[in-house]
Amino acid sequence: MDPSSLGPDISDPVRIEARRGRIEDGAIVGAVTLVDHFGNIVTDIPGDLADEAGLTPEDGVEIAFDGEVIEATFGRTYADVPAGEWVLLTGHSGRLEIAINMDRAAEAVEATPGTKVQVQKI
Repeated sequence: MDPSSLGPDISDPVRIEARRGRIEDGAIVGAVTLVDHFGNIVTDIPGDLADEAGLTPEDGVEIAFDGEVIEATFGRTYADVPAGEWVLLTGHSGRLEIAINMDRAAEAVEATPGTKVQVQKI
């Protein structure tokens, strides 16, 4: 395909910086980037920040979403917690995901892309 068929030449492209989670004052902070078709919450927080924050599987975490706070377990898979329980894990994208095993997490906390997320080990 001829690139000119896609539109006019652009002489001043704008680079958009991707958001990326970080650690602030011992807490992991970031934002929701998307909600998948299962209702799981995908964040902009790289999974390696969980290691950096000292999280290990089965640790309890407190997760705040723009003010609403829930408790979850840091796990490797959704099945690491019983049905109906919250889990924080590194998803296939390499980003932290927040889910309720066998339920829709995003609806439970009304999370949408852009919602702020803060994770703290408890």
